[in-house]
Amino acid sequence: MVTIRFVDERERNTQSIVLPAGTSRTVLAIAKDHGVPILFNCEAGACGACIVRVEPLTRSPVSLSRIDADERAVLDAIGRTTGRRAADGPRRADRADCDRLACRCVVGDEDILVTYPAGLGDG
Repeated sequence: MVTIRFVDERERNTQSIVLPAGTSRTVLAIAKDHGVPILFNCEAGACGACIVRVEPLTRSPVSLSRIDADERAVLDAIGRTTGRRAADGPRRADRADCDRLACRCVVGDEDILVTYPAGLGDG
């Protein structure tokens, strides 16, 4: 089982979701299915509206989908490129300071914390 803990940046709203390991769905799809109010627009990784921060809930590195050139370009454009680059070029998503687009980030088999901007649905 995999736990995904969603929390808004003001820590007003927290929701933990437990899914079977190997779910292979995007953070945004999981959030939408469970009523987590992550802002989104295009759902294609082009607008940057669904920016989230992904952190491991344990000391283990996270195995999210790789950041491709298109996602990296959007993260660069909105000033949110963090993390380190692997030898082959793509940024690794195994650091606690990893900003991702929720619509492009496919969860792995590790427990993660997803922090999203507050404001949508927070009263």
